[in-house]
Amino acid sequence: MKIINRIKAENTFQVKSFVLLICFFAGSLGQKVLAQEESSKAEIKVTVDIKDSVRTATALLTLNGAPVKEKSINFFVKRLYSLQSIGEGATTDESGAATIDIPKDIPADMKGNLDVIAKIEDDENVGTVKGSTTVVWPVKSEKSGHWGERSLSAARDKAPFYLILVSNMIICVIWGTIFYVLLQLFKIKKHSRLNFNKPKK
Repeated sequence: MKIINRIKAENTFQVKSFVLLICFFAGSLGQKVLAQEESSKAEIKVTVDIKDSVRTATALLTLNGAPVKEKSINFFVKRLYSLQSIGEGATTDESGAATIDIPKDIPADMKGNLDVIAKIEDDENVGTVKGSTTVVWPVKSEKSGHWGERSLSAARDKAPFYLILVSNMIICVIWGTIFYVLLQLFKIKKHSRLNFNKPKK
């Protein structure tokens, strides 16, 4: 009995000695970071120059209005579902400009425009920056004359006739084999019953 009372007393002491500490931070660290991000604003301006057969794209990188040199910029053109990379990128010079040649065979969209995009990702100084421009492109997009025809890449209702025929034959053979096996099992079972019920001489 004394041992039980001692344990209860110790447990009571431990519960009463429990202290709940709640800390509040009222600093302005987030405001300083936000102010720093607002004061350090990087920007990319993209221009496209078309002269006869020479077509170039130039990206001008600035940080708070001042040019930024020795930064690698990647160039893309907008496609239907994603961005297509053009070239292997370029490095900005003393004036913050990076220039690449645009391939001549890149087609425009259905409206005859081409969206050129310049981008820097996860840079330690400027972060992630993107700029773009839209120009009227001389290489028009050609509509495919095979649209709506039967092909392997078409929808189910436009599949080739030979593919539909072969697939249906395979399905028929598989189900035919299954029914044949079930029929044979039924015959075996029926034959075994007849032999079992047949009177012995």
